[in-house]
Amino acid sequence: MTRKIKVLIADDHTIVRIGLSALLGTQKDLSVVGEADNGEDAVTRALETRPDLVVMDLMMPKMDGAAATEKIHRLLPDTKIVLLTSFGAYEGVARALRNGAVGAIAKSTEDEMLVPALRRIAAGETVISPEIQKALEGQPALGDLTERQREILEALTRGLGNQE
Repeated sequence: MTRKIKVLIADDHTIVRIGLSALLGTQKDLSVVGEADNGEDAVTRALETRPDLVVMDLMMPKMDGAAATEKIHRLLPDTKIVLLTSFGAYEGVARALRNGAVGAIAKSTEDEMLVPALRRIAAGETVISPEIQKALEGQPALGDLTERQREILEALTRGLGNQE
């Protein structure tokens, strides 16, 4: 019998975690070993469970997915991290890829495409959804912005106002 791929799911939306966990639970070669609802918890759970693969949301409270990716990648370099995101401005995706993520998949991806992509990432491949790849290629470089400026820009792209 082959060893199961251990998966940690990090997303601040309960319904996404439940749905993804249910989907992956139907696969004989995948095992969900933990869930996290924020970036700090994702790092803690990764250290506790030592997953083969972390499915990471980009926009989470306490610590965003890009920062959590950097910490997990530094502490557990053999753990593969894939972003599962619906975020429209892809600077955060680019930052997470620079921080060690090996894939970025749109949340709109059909399950019959998602599960094989997760297997490929766990096996060491890089997988980026075509729509994310296209956005990354057409995106201007924002490397000169500070971390706070990037946070503000990301908040603006989500439609938040000055007070928020």
